[in-house]
Amino acid sequence: MTDNMLTLFFRNGSITVGGQTLHEIDLKWWRSQIGLVQQEPFLFNDTIFNNIAYGLIGTKWEQSSIGKKRKLVKRACEEAFADEFIRKLPEVGLIPSQLFFEFSDLYRAGIL
Repeated sequence: MTDNMLTLFFRNGSITVGGQTLHEIDLKWWRSQIGLVQQEPFLFNDTIFNNIAYGLIGTKWEQSSIGKKRKLVKRACEEAFADEFIRKLPEVGLIPSQLFFEFSDLYRAGIL
């Protein structure tokens, strides 16, 4: 049912957003506002920085300098309250598959 509502394939009634029906809203904008949150987080076999920085792909910050990306990633970690957890990790030794369980705990707690 939710899929049908999001894709405008519902049959009866209407859905309004800010007082406008979905048929009055720009479809491209509407779809850009929809995100997917998976039940289990996925980590690439890479550094924590790179895993978070992958989120910049397709944004206006994709081509930013490494310094700008570091600031953006740091801010994202702070806003997700993950910065303290990340600072406690050793700089070497843990691979993403091992970190998965740590991130899963934070994710389930609603922190990430």
